[in-house]
Amino acid sequence: MSVVVALCCQVYKTGVTHCFSIDRASTELGYCPSVQNDMDSVLQWYIDRRHHRVSDLNRTARHSVFISRLFLLVVLIVLLLSWLPLVD
Repeated sequence: MSVVVALCCQVYKTGVTHCFSIDRASTELGYCPSVQNDMDSVLQWYIDRRHHRVSDLNRTARHSVFISRLFLLVVLIVLLLSWLPLVD
């Protein structure tokens, strides 16, 4: 079992959202993007390759829930058997 240690500054940084704009680069440097960088092409790429299906994730999640419940059942059985009296 591993223990995750997080500093206060690291916890604070998880709630910070950084937003950037190209307005200053456009006005001061004359930057003009040639390609619109949006998520439409990325989303279409995932859909075309069937990466958007959730059934695989659900199967994996169900498998891990089954394993954890089986482990808890085995622990419960071991505890119950440990309370039985020993026969000489």
